[in-house]
Amino acid sequence: MDAVLIIGHGTRNEEGVSQFLEVVAMFREKYPDWIVEHGFLDHAEPSIEVGASRCVERGAVRIAAIPGLLLAAGHVKKDIPQELDRLRSQFPGVQIHMGRPFGLHPGIVQLCINRIEAGGGCLENYQHEKTQLLVIGRGSSDPDANSDAAKLTRLLWERLGLAWATTSYLAVAEPKLEEALHYCTRLKIPQLIVFPFLLFTGVLHKRIEKQIAQFSAKTVGLEIALADYLRPEPMLCGILEERAREAFDGRAVMNCELCKYRPGFQD
Repeated sequence: MDAVLIIGHGTRNEEGVSQFLEVVAMFREKYPDWIVEHGFLDHAEPSIEVGASRCVERGAVRIAAIPGLLLAAGHVKKDIPQELDRLRSQFPGVQIHMGRPFGLHPGIVQLCINRIEAGGGCLENYQHEKTQLLVIGRGSSDPDANSDAAKLTRLLWERLGLAWATTSYLAVAEPKLEEALHYCTRLKIPQLIVFPFLLFTGVLHKRIEKQIAQFSAKTVGLEIALADYLRPEPMLCGILEERAREAFDGRAVMNCELCKYRPGFQD
């Protein structure tokens, strides 16, 4: 039998874990012909190893390990492959294929648009041509992942026809959220939608909520709306199915030209 192992980032926030499990449950119900299990990288149980063991115990001879993560950075390019290599040694009779994360799939872009438009509905007399967008990426030491966040910003800007759009990051990369917010106040565009490009809630989203509330309270002349993060959606299951079939068929490829983990740079 074939199995799909959905790998989550993991969080200490119980609501965030529950939202991930909601997607796993939806996927399991939608694709009953596959064994479906899950595992977390950190901060939650079960581990990836336990999830893979459950697949094998249920009779899996092929496993598609799919990162339930938005972008490909260190976890996708280094941590998960290392764990899967170890599992291949542990289960030599089982084929383990790694798939791609969600990435900038058209479905993900559409979900982002839905969140931004809903956030714009909280503004008074929301008009695209009078509104700017600030996309918040997680931030990484991998320039490829950071550039994907910036690429998403450009896609959203053009699709929505907004007055301006820019990107900030929560960690590692620049500019940070505080700096980007101050920049937005100087543009003299009256409305701003802040969109956290995060999958499910967690510690980072709570931090964003607090920071935006504090900034809004002391800012004059700029109306700010905080859009929602990406929540559990049936569309996510469809993307996971695509990623699983790519993995099984040997079609799961990623852009490695700008990746700091590419061969020759392992150290």
